[in-house]
Amino acid sequence: MKIRVLGASTRAEAVAAGLTTYFTGKPCKHGHIASRRVENRCCEECGRIRNREHIRGNPEANRARSKRWKAANPKKAALMRRADYEKNGDRYRARARRWAIEMKERHRSNVKAYKARKTRQMPLWVDQRDIDAFYASAIAKTELTGIPHHVDHIVPLGGKQVSGLHVPWNLRVITAAENLAKGNRHAH
Repeated sequence: MKIRVLGASTRAEAVAAGLTTYFTGKPCKHGHIASRRVENRCCEECGRIRNREHIRGNPEANRARSKRWKAANPKKAALMRRADYEKNGDRYRARARRWAIEMKERHRSNVKAYKARKTRQMPLWVDQRDIDAFYASAIAKTELTGIPHHVDHIVPLGGKQVSGLHVPWNLRVITAAENLAKGNRHAH
């Protein structure tokens, strides 16, 4: 019976197999026991440390690179934001609460502006009870599942290209993670 080896233990084996890493089991000169890169024989842990130091030393360049990548990969970036929010949602909510407390007047101003925009974009003939039903549904789903739910405007009230109305057929109840990942963009 033949046992299949998933990795290579020497650089030559990795090159022959077309792999990008190999694992010798021996520590590098810094003491890390980790895979090594075929291209430069460097320990992957040393590479991670060097990369972290480079990012910390060049925050502006890193932000610009990140912004370019997000612009080139919007769907992947949205999925990553959603996964990050689902994993670290408590941390994000705590940061938002701290900001609201520290910037009380600005927060109050933002809330008033949003409420005014909703009021301006709700036709007089819309029954407020129909809209209230969505908010009650979001609260009920949150309590039932333990996952925070928001009322989302399918076409955002303050969209860049088009603005929606605050009417029942422009509302839906979705998870907070989905709503925050969607941001101020039109739902497709």
